[in-house]
Amino acid sequence: LNVFAGAAEIRPGMVNDRDTIRSELIFAAEKSRYTRNDKLVFIDEMDERSPQADLELLTEIYRDAAGGMEYFYLKYQPIVKTQTGDVVGAEALLRWQNLPNGEVMPGRFIDFLETDPCFYNMGLWIIRQAVRAASIVRINNRSFKISVNVTSLQMRNDCFTKDVMAILREMNYPPEGLILELTERSKELDVDYLKRVISELREEGVQVAFDDMGTGYSTINLLLNISVDEVKLDGKFVKKLKDDESYQIYTEALAKSYGITGTTICFEGVETKEMHEFLKRYGNSYCQGYLFGKPMELKELLDFTNGAVNGTI
Repeated sequence: LNVFAGAAEIRPGMVNDRDTIRSELIFAAEKSRYTRNDKLVFIDEMDERSPQADLELLTEIYRDAAGGMEYFYLKYQPIVKTQTGDVVGAEALLRWQNLPNGEVMPGRFIDFLETDPCFYNMGLWIIRQAVRAASIVRINNRSFKISVNVTSLQMRNDCFTKDVMAILREMNYPPEGLILELTERSKELDVDYLKRVISELREEGVQVAFDDMGTGYSTINLLLNISVDEVKLDGKFVKKLKDDESYQIYTEALAKSYGITGTTICFEGVETKEMHEFLKRYGNSYCQGYLFGKPMELKELLDFTNGAVNGTI
């Protein structure tokens, strides 16, 4: 029996919103679970920022997530072919902004939100917005694919595949143009259950990727037992790749095996031309990182992909 728990001290003057406090406690309990130290985790021990300021911000974000999603929006980071630099797609990245707070990066709120039931409908909203944007890009780039992160909370829902397909039919968007990236916690689900859900999605034509491989709970067991369309190697892994022979052996094995199965490798966090040139040795693969483009608005993405198609990038 493993025991994990979260706690928060609500002091005078702090936000006293029942739903937010509940989500904060779930969030802290999840942190206790994933650090696997069987210790009580206090919400204000998780970072150096002001607990009161963070609670007030998270309260505002939570209310928006559970309400009308008024201040959420997406940015898009291009994904290119390693060998040629041709744009093949983009990853949809969630942002939140409500002046005067300015743009809030997902690192401030995504772990908090994805433990709350409201995130299921929020996740469907993200897929719908991403598919809408991709439909516009595909007017001039028919092979363009949009990648969207999905969490364990979404994967646990028996209606997930049906809901995804309903969105694609509603948007008249081809399933093969959508890649669902399984985030770290999704990969901790029961292997047989995960395999079944992934098979359902792939049978419908939706592509599936393992995200952030090479870190955390990523295991060889998943790669051996579950077929996916893409494996994304985490940026921290990629940074060590050039100078660490063991990382190179692992990547070469992946490249060789996936050359046979048809699964593609995507290198994340590529920031220098030197690294880009080094990665070309692994054959047909994809790259994503600041070298090719930072997360951008849809209009910027359109300019970027059109320029790439026309040979100006």
